[in-house]
Amino acid sequence: MQLKKFKVKNIREAMEKIKEELGDDAFIISDRPITENGEKLIEVIAAVEKDSVSSSFKATPSALNISDAKENDSIGELKKLIEKLSYKESEISPLKKEIEEIKRLITERFKSQKKIIDFEGIFYDIYLKLLEEGISGDIASKLVKILEYQTPLKMQNKIGEVKPYLWKIIYSSLSDVRLINEKDRIIALVGPTGVGKTTTVAKLSAYYHLAEQKKVALISLDSFRIAAPEQLKTYASLIGVPFALAYNREELEKYLEMFKSYEHIFIDTAGRKVSMESVKKDSEILKNENIKKILVLSATTKSEDLINNVKLYKTMIPDSVIFTKMDETLSYGNVYTTVIKENMSLSYFTTGQKVPQDIEVASPEKLTNLLLRRVKNGSG
Repeated sequence: MQLKKFKVKNIREAMEKIKEELGDDAFIISDRPITENGEKLIEVIAAVEKDSVSSSFKATPSALNISDAKENDSIGELKKLIEKLSYKESEISPLKKEIEEIKRLITERFKSQKKIIDFEGIFYDIYLKLLEEGISGDIASKLVKILEYQTPLKMQNKIGEVKPYLWKIIYSSLSDVRLINEKDRIIALVGPTGVGKTTTVAKLSAYYHLAEQKKVALISLDSFRIAAPEQLKTYASLIGVPFALAYNREELEKYLEMFKSYEHIFIDTAGRKVSMESVKKDSEILKNENIKKILVLSATTKSEDLINNVKLYKTMIPDSVIFTKMDETLSYGNVYTTVIKENMSLSYFTTGQKVPQDIEVASPEKLTNLLLRRVKNGSG
């Protein structure tokens, strides 16, 4: 990664310099106000990824410094290196003891868990399938306990007879779906970097403008990634809607006033590493009671990280959550676990890169069906 520091009068100047010197793939890491020779400036640090191996290096015999004359010396060096990397038995023994201790602890934990999870027969099989799908242990246990209680005794012999009851239990827990409606004039998509906010903004904008025939405008707040505003600007041009890039809260309010006659204004927020500081910055810029916030998360993210992200962004009071990249995973228990544990309302799923086709309503039916794919009717 190549880093470069810039001292500029404003962010616009920084963007121009970064793009010129580092290219479109560069992104801003940090910015802070400074005073230099009595002049108020902004110090911006930008970065761009670089290949770790120089393209000018070629693995030729001369480059590797190999020759017939030095072959014996090279073999000698290799022997010395192997000796240095060789471990003595006395050095391995403590490591083996640690591994055995870890194995013992895992075995004891599993045994204690089996005592707590008092399921038998097909209910134990279903519990394991839910865990395999990625649903957390505590939620899977609650689902199976409810299932045991609600399933008539005469139907508890075959998974095919029990499955419809489990389907209803999961479905009913996902009944709250919140979509964008006519009252939602200003919609901001917030969330971690890399989840697909920009593409999702484009999909929603295209759908409401082209399919619903609504008057739509786009605003980008993403001045941290050089290429992001250009990408959204291109989408806006293709869709046929106006686009604006706002660098701060004042500019955002100016553009919101400019687009006040529009039925929907979609805002793409900055793509940067998640932290309390970054969420606080976004909150300050979006401090407007008329802005509806929707959290965007990736279905490919593990449950623990999803829940941590929700907790961070809950300070912004998001109305609902969009899960992207549903087509890039084979397990959906993390999505269900996050929604249930954090009491979030679903809104949309995205299922690919095509604009506007690859977005759909996050229907409880679809997620329930995805969660129960592993629970086969013929098993049990």
